[in-house]
Amino acid sequence: LHSGRSAAHLGMDVIATDGDGETVQLLGYNTRMNTGGITSVSGGRRHLPSVRVAQLKWGQGPKRLRNATGLSKRPEILVAADVIYGRDQTNVESIVRTMRLLCDEHTLVILAHGQGAAPGVW
Repeated sequence: LHSGRSAAHLGMDVIATDGDGETVQLLGYNTRMNTGGITSVSGGRRHLPSVRVAQLKWGQGPKRLRNATGLSKRPEILVAADVIYGRDQTNVESIVRTMRLLCDEHTLVILAHGQGAAPGVW
């Protein structure tokens, strides 16, 4: 959520996601508590960027992915942090499939992975 809040301060509309329903509820609460009053100025005009949450499971088909995210176009930036857990190759394949469906050649993808989230992975 911290990177999403920072992106919102820069004027970007943000969708924070997780695959777990309970986590999405907590993420929604955290978002409401931490994003009040975010505005940015672009071209002299104030803009209220949106920060919303959605349940997104890696590997979903295109229709479910569109329904989950509500995206009408490809994102300009996709940030995925600490999304790889364990050594199961199917998890990585699902993440790659989802990113390919969400993004195009103009999307900047930032994949961050720290040893704290999944010790021993690669």
